[in-house]
Amino acid sequence: MSIAAIIPAAGVGIRMGGETPKQFLSLEGVPMFVHTLRKFSAAEAINEIYVALRDEDMDRALRDIDREHFPTPVRMVSGGVTRQETVARALAEIPEATEIVVVHDAVRPFLGL
Repeated sequence: MSIAAIIPAAGVGIRMGGETPKQFLSLEGVPMFVHTLRKFSAAEAINEIYVALRDEDMDRALRDIDREHFPTPVRMVSGGVTRQETVARALAEIPEATEIVVVHDAVRPFLGL
């Protein structure tokens, strides 16, 4: 069975305040979204991960992702203005043969898979 995960991370964190989007805030020295990617990469059922980001955050995120050497392929997708558009853009990149797609917020890393 082919399962893909979409991790929307294109928000600017207006409600959180501050200059750093919350997905890039550090938790134990690691950006929040990386903690989430670690969980999904460790889940044997997940075949691919699509992380959707603002264009201006792509280079920053790529450095963080490359440092991790995830065993599961992590693909970066350009996010949209809204969460709905961001998820739609990621969905458009997922192969048609994929049977299940899960969507999980980038700044909620405390899940058990």
